[in-house]
Amino acid sequence: YLKICLPTRKSLNATQARNIGICTPLFSALVAAPALVWDGNVEHKFCRLQEHYKNTL
Repeated sequence: YLKICLPTRKSLNATQARNIGICTPLFSALVAAPALVWDGNVEHKFCRLQEHYKNTL
């Protein structure tokens, strides 16, 4: 995944490297925060949905 999605170090110039260095932690935080909230709730919601649709199908 990382090898495919991230450019190699050789192809990065200084500006791109700096931007990635700044953006990656911000991006990770933005992704991680909802993921943590989502992770706790998704099982409950999914189970309820399954129960709900089990009756209708």
